[in-house]
Parts: sequence; C-alpha cells; structure tokens
Amino acid sequence: MRVDLHLHSLKSDGSLPPFKVVDRVKSAGINFCALTDHDNVDGVKEAVERGRQIGVKVLRGVELSTYDYDSEFHVLGYGMTLNKRFYDGLREALAMREHRNRLIFQKLRQLGIEVYEEELRSFEGVKGRAHIAKLMVKKGYCKSINEVFDKWIGHNGEAYVRAERIKPVQAIELINSCHGVAVLAHPSRFRDENDFEEKFKILVDAGLGGVEAYYPSHTVEDRLEYAGLAKKYGIIATGGSDFHTDAGGNKIGQGEVELNEESIEYLLKINDRRIKI
Repeated sequence: MRVDLHLHSLKSDGSLPPFKVVDRVKSAGINFCALTDHDNVDGVKEAVERGRQIGVKVLRGVELSTYDYDSEFHVLGYGMTLNKRFYDGLREALAMREHRNRLIFQKLRQLGIEVYEEELRSFEGVKGRAHIAKLMVKKGYCKSINEVFDKWIGHNGEAYVRAERIKPVQAIELINSCHGVAVLAHPSRFRDENDFEEKFKILVDAGLGGVEAYYPSHTVEDRLEYAGLAKKYGIIATGGSDFHTDAGGNKIGQGEVELNEESIEYLLKINDRRIKI
C-alpha cells in the first residue's frame, strides 16, 4: 500500500493547514499517512478529523529534533498517547528550541539586523530558523530564505548557533513511554560511514522501532541498505516524502513508499489502541 508517513503543516515549518495537507494526500491517491510536525502535535486533531471526513487514515505523529555525536538526529514518533508525560517531554524540547532562537536573534542584532523574537508571533506554529528566515525576507534583509540561511543562520552563517537538543535516546524513550513507535528519520542526512551501524544499534537497544528507509533523496542502494538493517534488527522500515509546501521541495508521495501489510497493521494497532493513563 502507498503511504506517506512524513508530512509537515504550518504548525511547524510547512505552509499548509493540517486539513489541507490531508486533502493533498487524498489527491495524491494515498489513504494512509501521518502528520509529523516538528516538536509539536498541535495539528494532529485537525488532520485526523479531516482524514475521517475524506477517507484517509491519519496516524498521530511528531518529528523530534535531537542532538548527539556532534550531529542532529530527527526521530519520528507514531501513535503516541497524547498524555501529560508526552506534553511535558515536548515542553523540554520546545524550551531548547526557543533558547536557540533567542541566541540567534541576539547575534543578528549584534550584526546590525534589527529583528526581534516577538515578531515571530505573526507566524503560526512552533518557531525555528525557517521562521526567522521568513521574517528577515519579510523585512527586506534578504531576497530569499536560502539567502538567509547561506549568509546568516545556516551552518556557515555569521549568526549561526549550534542546536541544543534532547538526545535521540531521550526522544525514543519519551515516544515509547507514551506507547508509540520511534523511527529514525532520513538516516542518510547524518550518516557517518565509519560507525553508522554502531550508533544505529545503540538507538535500537534504546528502543528504536523503525528506520525511514524510503525517502526522496535515498538512492536504490540506500533503500536496500536501510531496509536490510530493519530486517537485521527486527524493526520496521517506513518512509515518507517530508513534504512542507506546494511551492517547491518534496511532493506528497515522493520516495516510492510502499509498506507491507504487516507493518501497516502494526502501526494501526499502536495508533488505534486506547490506553488509560
């Protein structure tokens, strides 16, 4: 079955409301998806309800930004029970994100860029560097978001601040403690040829339940390798487009993602069960 388990809305750094993301999923001929906004689940209810209206099954999802081994790892979570424990964990992740934003704004002002954290309130959702970039374009400091990242807030930018994040093991433990399944997102982005599998095994031992083997930028060889690792360690191989906007970038359904019936049933079972906390 074709699926897309990696989608973003304007509740994080996407451009569409959650219900419109689900509409796009339906238009793409897909009826099984997950909304996975960064560090928040604010759009999940809207997406799930829209899915019920138009015949698309929407999993509860999130994408947690984490940092370890001098690299940023993204951990997708599916089917979590959205309880106090989960929201407390999100608050910790959000506090770190907001602290980084403040430091970036301070650096920008020191460099003569008059932008302020309060100005981000005009944007919806959880705020990050993408929103700072949009603000700088809006105020005329740069012509494009890419220019903002290249010159100012990207890794080589003058106002870059290294991310402070929860560790990937913490993200996995949080998702698992709330009865979800944790999946390593787009592994090729932070792959180290020398010890990738060693780090991967540490995450599996911590409770990692899957790996995003099918992703638009993955080669055929990448997909085979990550699917092979999933099989080797007894976890699931998932995939998604990492869709953000109609204006450009990855399209919904991109990445040729098809899950077998066993994996789909597993995710549905986790997502649909009701647990008293």
